Amino acid sequence: MTQPTVDYGGRTLPVIGAYDVAVVGGGSAGSACAIRCAQLGLSVVVIDRYAMLGGSATNATVCPMMPTHVAHRGVFAQIEQELRASGEATRDGTTAMLWFAPERLGMVYERLLTGSGGEVLYDAALVDVLDAPGAGSAASAARGTGARALGADGDPDGHPDGATTGARADGANTTGRPDDRAGAGDAGGAARPAPRRLRHLVVMTAQGMVGVEAGVMVDASGDAVLARLAGVPTRSGDEAGANQVCSLRFTMGGIDVDAYRDYCLSLGDEFSPLKSGFFFESAMVAGRGFALEPVFRQGVAEGLLSEGDLRYYQAFSVPGKPGVMAFNCPHIPSLVSNTTARGRSAAIVEAHAAIDRLARFLRAMMPGFSRSFLVGVAPMLGVRESWRIDGVYRLTEQDYARQARFDDGLVRGDWFIDVHSQSKGLFHQKGYQPGDYYEIPYRCFIAPQASNLLVAGRCISTTFLMQASVRIIPTVIDMGDAVGCACALSAASGVPPLELSGAEVRRFADASSPLG
Repeated sequence: MTQPTVDYGGRTLPVIGAYDVAVVGGGSAGSACAIRCAQLGLSVVVIDRYAMLGGSATNATVCPMMPTHVAHRGVFAQIEQELRASGEATRDGTTAMLWFAPERLGMVYERLLTGSGGEVLYDAALVDVLDAPGAGSAASAARGTGARALGADGDPDGHPDGATTGARADGANTTGRPDDRAGAGDAGGAARPAPRRLRHLVVMTAQGMVGVEAGVMVDASGDAVLARLAGVPTRSGDEAGANQVCSLRFTMGGIDVDAYRDYCLSLGDEFSPLKSGFFFESAMVAGRGFALEPVFRQGVAEGLLSEGDLRYYQAFSVPGKPGVMAFNCPHIPSLVSNTTARGRSAAIVEAHAAIDRLARFLRAMMPGFSRSFLVGVAPMLGVRESWRIDGVYRLTEQDYARQARFDDGLVRGDWFIDVHSQSKGLFHQKGYQPGDYYEIPYRCFIAPQASNLLVAGRCISTTFLMQASVRIIPTVIDMGDAVGCACALSAASGVPPLELSGAEVRRFADASSPLG
């Protein structure tokens, strides 16, 4: 059989697969999307840079999952069921957090995906996206490759961080179809170019650049990489262009967790409600009255820590790993904008030094840590927020305040607005009571610039503040599940995702993956 190929700027690339759906990014959103697609009978492939599914949850050691009290779609329940089947506890009996070991979660994602007939292409990085023959904008055609270049700062056409074409955030349109506010023109009244129809992903692998063909494409990259290549406008950071603070997580073993807990309790530390048992969490933020701050101050006085190391400290037990804790630190406030390659790389170097200081300090001065040792450092930077698309609808903090509901609402969220700010430290908006929630509409997952592109995960269409609520793992799992349902409806109906009725997507999702 002849190997199919695709032309990429005069180079002939082998097309190594053709699928109903290609998902860029195998994090929690991308994995859930692909799992749902496969379970609904679609051919699907996940393209991921790492050697384990799960994205931030696994490769950046972001565990446990933060508590939610909303109804979730079906993939979430499948994940917890598989985690429990491994023999590891997932619930502490007190909080609503879902605990997991990162490696176990990655294997669960992989097993659910491949067991349902889906595929994963590991160690693979997206390079470009090509239009279907005869599709795409004039700019794409002029370039000759069917894709748009990323500027020096990483935005399409070189727009600076935070630049936008002015996506609308009103809520009058309750279907997925773009209306005259979001899809028919710009502020100057000019007609919007016809949306692109994407056909091939150009992917760098160990064998070189290859093509992957798909009818529908999903950007679950976290950084809106595919969306930016497809020409979707994006925003980054707050009003000053500053992103949420990044962290680089690490794990330590050999900890006497009971002794550590007893010490915290002896100080009157009331941060953790977990007063006994296997699970424990601990935290210290300088200047916030945490009981552990004096011992950290002593570490600074003795030259073991820098003042910046006190900005944020947090540790969690890990299921199935007695004596091991995962650390949600250090903060890297020097990385004001995380949208450049050099900036991220320098931040990782800085974080490695901070981790070394923290590990030495804990071993020397923290009760329970005298025999501790560094187990590992996450191979992936912990990015809370980078780029966000300008979709057909932009979810806002006003939607949070009013517990917004939509005819095309697909996902429920209830996590508070949790900003790790560069300049203001932690910024928290008052959270909900159990049972309260807002909805994320289908329109946040689509953009007018590409007819067969969907977006899931932290880079969907929101404001900076609202993104700080939607970004947690349980919520992005539900996003992926819902977007997978949209992929299936598009494939069954022959209607591109951009033209689907959002209300119809909701009905299909409620039937295919009911909230429970």
